[in-house]
Formats: sequence, structure tokens, C-alpha cells
Amino acid sequence: MQIVDFTVGQNFGEGQVEGSRILQVSIFNTLQHNLSRVDFNRVLLDVITIAGEVDSQLKQAMLSYVELPSWSAA
Repeated sequence: MQIVDFTVGQNFGEGQVEGSRILQVSIFNTLQHNLSRVDFNRVLLDVITIAGEVDSQLKQAMLSYVELPSWSAA
């Protein structure tokens, strides 16, 4: 598996947002390509959980990106 650094050549925040968007698209494309095998009674809660976790991690990354370290205020 190849690891892609979405932040190369981009502002860190933009890379994080783009990475989140790519993950969403990948999940939904995978579900669409496997419609006949997906048990939506089970997968919907998992997708909701994943989306919540991705949003939470993106929020934390963005907050750490825009907040100044406490030592720099001195």
C-alpha cells in the first residue's frame, strides 16, 4: 500500500481538509461498488461513527494548526 502525503505542496490545513474529503469519497465509492453485498442495517451506524471520528480528528488538527503555542505569548 502506498502512503500519500496530502500536505506536500499545500498549506497544512488545506491538506487535512482534502484528505478528509478523499476519505469520504473513497468510503462512499466503495459502498456504491458493493451495493449488492452491503448490509445497510449494519453499515450505516459504522459509516456514521467513521464520519464523526474523521470530523473530530479534522477539527483537532485544524485547532492545533491555528492556535498559537502558549509559550509564544510571553
